[in-house]
Amino acid sequence: TFEGGENMRMNIVFSYLFLLAFLFKDSIVYGQQLAKSQTCTIDASAARLPISPLIYGMNFATADAIQNAGIQLSRWGGNPTSRYNYQTDVANRAKDHFFQNIPECFDDGRGCIPRPVDPQTQSAANVFLQQAYDLDISTSVTIPMLGWLPSGIIKYDHPFDCSCKRSDTPDQDAFDTYDLDCGNGLVDGVYDANCTGWNVSMPTPAGWVGGWVSYITQQYGQSSGSRIYQLDNEPNLWHETHYDVRAHQPMSYDELWNKTRATALEILQADPTAPISGPGEWGWKNYMCSALDLIEVDICTENSPDRKSHGGMELVAWLLQQAFQLEKSTGQRILHYLDLHYYPDALAGLGPQRTRSLWDPSYIDPSWIATDIRLIRRMKDWVDTYYPGTKLMIGEYDWSDHNNDYGLLAYAETLGIFGREGLDAATAWNPPLPTDRAYAAFLLFRNYDGKGSAFADLSIQCTPENITDASISCYAALGQGVMTVIIVNEGAPRNFDFNLNNFEVTGDGQAQLWGPPTTGSNIVFYNNVNFTGGSGIIPVFPGTSVRLLVIPGTPTENLPTTLPTVVIPSSIPWTDPNITDAPSSTGIPSSSGPTPSRSMSRTSCGNVTRQGNKVAVPLCADGNAIAMTLSFIAAAILMM
Repeated sequence: TFEGGENMRMNIVFSYLFLLAFLFKDSIVYGQQLAKSQTCTIDASAARLPISPLIYGMNFATADAIQNAGIQLSRWGGNPTSRYNYQTDVANRAKDHFFQNIPECFDDGRGCIPRPVDPQTQSAANVFLQQAYDLDISTSVTIPMLGWLPSGIIKYDHPFDCSCKRSDTPDQDAFDTYDLDCGNGLVDGVYDANCTGWNVSMPTPAGWVGGWVSYITQQYGQSSGSRIYQLDNEPNLWHETHYDVRAHQPMSYDELWNKTRATALEILQADPTAPISGPGEWGWKNYMCSALDLIEVDICTENSPDRKSHGGMELVAWLLQQAFQLEKSTGQRILHYLDLHYYPDALAGLGPQRTRSLWDPSYIDPSWIATDIRLIRRMKDWVDTYYPGTKLMIGEYDWSDHNNDYGLLAYAETLGIFGREGLDAATAWNPPLPTDRAYAAFLLFRNYDGKGSAFADLSIQCTPENITDASISCYAALGQGVMTVIIVNEGAPRNFDFNLNNFEVTGDGQAQLWGPPTTGSNIVFYNNVNFTGGSGIIPVFPGTSVRLLVIPGTPTENLPTTLPTVVIPSSIPWTDPNITDAPSSTGIPSSSGPTPSRSMSRTSCGNVTRQGNKVAVPLCADGNAIAMTLSFIAAAILMM
């Protein structure tokens, strides 16, 4: 060769290498090495537990969430519902918004337009219930037991009636921008004594609760288990949240039980088929003690005064015991669901590891709590000890981080944990929006193919082997003719091996692999995974990711006959998961495109699909494989 020709050849080589590196830039995991191969063993006959569809719930679920994300339970809840009057459709917003009486039809951008002719018939509560009725899902409806409702004439625009007026306390910390006479009641962070709601509130009339439940029953029929009535919202925070009517009146064990019993009995008199949930407490301190315990010293022990006077029992345990004793003496159950709220106190930066506080007795919460929370298992212990047969509900939870990978993994972990641990109902507070990354977790469990295919509903045992850092989780379930498996990898990229026990793969042994792409909230089909002899491999499973395996087959031990058939999609478009705009705008895979052949050659990271003269090669996260490919191409060019 001559010098000019050699330089030209090298320029061509480097140009090709640069072009290929650019094309594969999103597939190379820079600076990362594959972690040790991970094995997950799934036993189709072990740890069988039915999964309640009500764990897939949201507060104020939208029609989109119900229809596209398969939401099965919608909750009417939050602080304003403690002071909501169904007859006027007005709620006092308490400390959430300057203690103002605001009609539910009000929108900051346009007010109540048009104004309702009949506020009771056209109420927001009726709209909520009608949507659930039309879409055939269950509801959880908060029934006020605080004892105060908005009074006065209905005002459909500013200025609204409010409790904490500038004219009474001009030096409050903040005022409503649109209602300058309405403040937040705080002076240097402390509630002012002049912040009182007596002039804008009225005591709840006798029989009002039963009247509302009777009205709902007339409109939508008896509950028959599909409409849960929640006994108010976070009562041990009332002295702060509703300071204007509860100043210096912290909740006690006895008051909470008396209100629980009276309100539940009034509900059941109006609808004997209705399940009741409570107490809807906000967090750790008030699972254990009453607000009366915490008002002087912000600490809770068995020697806290109110708790000590009730045998040193945790508040939740004592309430369950009282409800059990009432049923034992009268024959009537007034509490069907033990309902607690859960907001992790650990820092958001800990990522999906925080979900271990829902179940893991070895996980010491890194927050001020500094002990094992194991919330669902603790709730089970309370119920088994003090009121067997009571169901478990988490009426509010929120992991934040809705629009990043940590949020996606946290919500995927949570839904998996809820099913595996036997929770009966749950509704996410401030749930992820359809455009949020974490929304994909709900789609993955409830509608991964956009056609209603979902995670199955008989939980079985899925065990990551030899894992010491809890960075791998898996959740498995059986349906008629299918096994579904959710795998969460919080750590580095790695290979995954799967061993199936007591399960026979049917058909051609091809399982489908689904999951979110690298960005966005949709779900895409990745490739098929071949299962032979009860085992399969996912090569180069990306780090910080979640996937769903759909495996056709039957367990060697018969399933319960009540399980519905889970449909496995028969025709799946090949979609490059690294192209974020490939799916349709509805957030589900496009129905157009080539269907993968059942006879496919394998690459190190997926299937190669041939369509005529075109070959679709799925990209993978194995930088070493790509580097090897580039080396072969470079060598070939040099030999020209």
